[in-house]
Amino acid sequence: MASSNTQNVIRDDDIDNDVLIEEVEKRPALYDKKLKEYSDINFKIKAWEEISRIIFSILGVTCRNKKKQKLVNLYRKGGKI
Repeated sequence: MASSNTQNVIRDDDIDNDVLIEEVEKRPALYDKKLKEYSDINFKIKAWEEISRIIFSILGVTCRNKKKQKLVNLYRKGGKI
């Protein structure tokens, strides 16, 4: 019997890469080492949280803390926030 407590799983191919790139480009502190905000971990976490809210709203997923954190962690590993 299937559990009534199912989880939404988001795969990499569910995310629109063009939207993700566009949102990152709007936040140069995530990639421009010349900006003072580039070294501010709290600023960068906030930026990734904003991006995750946008991505999850596009996917139609409720943006709960656990799901936001998964996206932040995913890009923290790849982008070395």
